Amino acid sequence: RSDRVFCSGIRRKKKQCHCVMLDEGPKMTAFHCWQLSEPGKCLELVDRPMPRVPPDGALVEVYYSGLCHTDLHFIEGFYQLGGGKKLLFKDRPGYTFPRVPGHEMAGKLVALGDAWNGKPSVLAIGDRVAVYSFLGCGKCTWCQAGYDNECPELEQRGLGFQSDGGFASHVVVPDAKFLIKVPSSVDLKTASIATCSGLTARTAVSKAMPVAQRAISTDGIVRVLVVGAGGLGKWAIQLAKAMMGAQGEVHLACADIKEKGLECARDMGADDTVLWTEDNLAVRTAHEPAPKRAKTIETPESAAEMSTDVIVEKTIRACGGKPHVILDFVGASKTLSTDLKCLASSGLVVCIGLFGGEITVDVPLIILRSQTIMGSHTGTLEDAAALLEELDRKKVRCPLMEEIHWNDVNEAFKKMKEGKLLGKAVLCVKKESI
Repeated sequence: RSDRVFCSGIRRKKKQCHCVMLDEGPKMTAFHCWQLSEPGKCLELVDRPMPRVPPDGALVEVYYSGLCHTDLHFIEGFYQLGGGKKLLFKDRPGYTFPRVPGHEMAGKLVALGDAWNGKPSVLAIGDRVAVYSFLGCGKCTWCQAGYDNECPELEQRGLGFQSDGGFASHVVVPDAKFLIKVPSSVDLKTASIATCSGLTARTAVSKAMPVAQRAISTDGIVRVLVVGAGGLGKWAIQLAKAMMGAQGEVHLACADIKEKGLECARDMGADDTVLWTEDNLAVRTAHEPAPKRAKTIETPESAAEMSTDVIVEKTIRACGGKPHVILDFVGASKTLSTDLKCLASSGLVVCIGLFGGEITVDVPLIILRSQTIMGSHTGTLEDAAALLEELDRKKVRCPLMEEIHWNDVNEAFKKMKEGKLLGKAVLCVKKESI
């Protein structure tokens, strides 16, 4: 019946789990959302008819939705490839407009599709859930193996990109298996960003683990450099210290162009920090005071190479030697070029940031030094669930967040582009009562 939804996951002592039907009261006919009518435009607030929940799917009432730099690229309509080239979203398969962005979201489960009627489930109507958004085609061998985020097919269904996402009062999830029940100790605001920014950082650290383990076994320590002290970088500092620290000694340094970001990095556990500006390259440990102020001085183009050499020298000193692992959460031409100048032999650069650009690589040096450059994009549903469990067990904590009012989403993206946000921005759709 259209005025009822199915609730699965009702647990009874020593009995099979059965579905029951719950009356939800007056049927909702519309939902509110911020939609992108076409790339390059501001988001516009509209009402849309409430969509039908697909048989295997679910309807989630959104409470919080994170603002990601990928959303900013999506709204602007492109990734910067360097050399004047752009990768346009509208030219990629499956991207149509208007579209509701937002791929970091959490809220409450309000409906399940008809196919869940009578099926056992760990979920019940009213459960607090985080939404895993990186949906592949669901049919290929990669998706079947749980690697939806690496689906090679063209028929992907990513929420906030190819399908409508979380900048809305409600979101339809094609398959309820992509919902993760949020532990009671984890608030929904934290859960929303854990499924992207936290997950992406965790995956990057996981990919670097073999190199870290080898460094610990040969050098007795792994030296790690995190480039970028934004939302992902702050997650990575904690996760690298925890995951690699379980294998042996870790020395972790963080580089950023803002002193405020480095202060947060030290608070998250960075052992050393280095300010990557061409006028103030002082390296400070986590225990040394920051300068009272830093002024910006234009450096002549002719001095760029000299400045880079100084940055490299001071970064290596901050790392206690050439880093074995570099996690680059900026992904710009200049940062990646600098990474390679700092990297130890047999070291690994994991590039996660999508700032964009291009680099020139000295191919013989990469080979002779046995160095590796690797890309890393989001993570799996299984890893997202694991991170929520780690938050529940207090093994990691959520970085600083800046709550964005529902009506201020366009202004928030303007601040993001200008680098003026104080923490990870999270859109408050409906405030959770704690």
